[in-house]
Amino acid sequence: MSETSNRLGHGSACERLYNQAAERAAAFDPGRDWVAAGGHGARRRQFLMLAIASGAVFAGGVARGQSRVPFRMDEINAVHYLATHLIESRLPQGAPLSWQMVRVGSVGHARVAAFTRGDLDGFATGWNYLATIELKDLKGVAVCGVGGGGSRLVARRGSGITKLADVKGRRVGVLQLNSQDIMLIYALKAIGIDAMREVTRVAIGNPGGIVAALARGDIDAASVQEPFGSVMMAQQGATMITDFNTEAFGSSHGGLYVREAFVSQYPQQTEAIVSATVKAIEFLTSDKEAYIALAQRVMGQTREIAQLAVENSRPSPNMPMDTIRKICRAVFELGLEERDVSGVIQSRVNYSFLERVTGRTKEQLGYVAA
Repeated sequence: MSETSNRLGHGSACERLYNQAAERAAAFDPGRDWVAAGGHGARRRQFLMLAIASGAVFAGGVARGQSRVPFRMDEINAVHYLATHLIESRLPQGAPLSWQMVRVGSVGHARVAAFTRGDLDGFATGWNYLATIELKDLKGVAVCGVGGGGSRLVARRGSGITKLADVKGRRVGVLQLNSQDIMLIYALKAIGIDAMREVTRVAIGNPGGIVAALARGDIDAASVQEPFGSVMMAQQGATMITDFNTEAFGSSHGGLYVREAFVSQYPQQTEAIVSATVKAIEFLTSDKEAYIALAQRVMGQTREIAQLAVENSRPSPNMPMDTIRKICRAVFELGLEERDVSGVIQSRVNYSFLERVTGRTKEQLGYVAA
């Protein structure tokens, strides 16, 4: 057994589970979705090493019982959201929850659609989709922050781009109007550059295509999420220009959204989920080696790439209201949503569970009055 598996494992049974998890992760293609037919019967991928990392192996999660409440959580594999993979293993022992991780798609719109259909009880994604929840009145609330950081603007080796302003007049690969593209647009706006007119934003269908386009020289730079920025740095010698943490909306990226009916009917279970989420985030932020090992297994990347991606990720349970309002206003200004909900979006952010779990006030957790 390796030094890492020795540290995480607890005997031959754990080693076997650890190896099974590694085999599954090795077969994972980060450019391909595990798509559920209509959201039901989704292929369930359990990374059992997460339970091993917590110091205990759970047979099917928490102790089974007749009173367990089903909770279907979307599986998001972005590096800055990997704490969600650890939630189940950090639920209180015997917690009355039947936890199921399902994969519905690689983008926030797919998660919102599954939430709308009733196929998910909870999901994690960017704050911009909170505007969609409000506009469509999807009866969901944010109960905890999760993702932070995890974005990069990288420049092709030899492109001559050394700072953000240098992308003016150049070709930049983007996933059109996703979180990283929106960050790029507003970071450039802050320094007086119109990204729609003065930059050629090359819309490419998936992050893998952006990696290939940069390698071919079809684009001069790319605005992407992890681990794809780190892939280009490690494999192509690309240079990081910015992580957008100060140029756009801040480092907080998104949170955990739960169906209002679940929160109202099962407050004890909701608090257990928030508590487990906070513990998962604390574990990853305090144990970099465990975070890297998890990123390697989930993303199927080398240690070098996983380490770069982890170093550029800042998961946090905080829910910064200023950031949320700015992002909600931005999606309206870009024509992605029909109405500006930044003035009312605070009604979709429930700090109460996070306050009880952390012992901090909502102001300490990011709330700011409008």
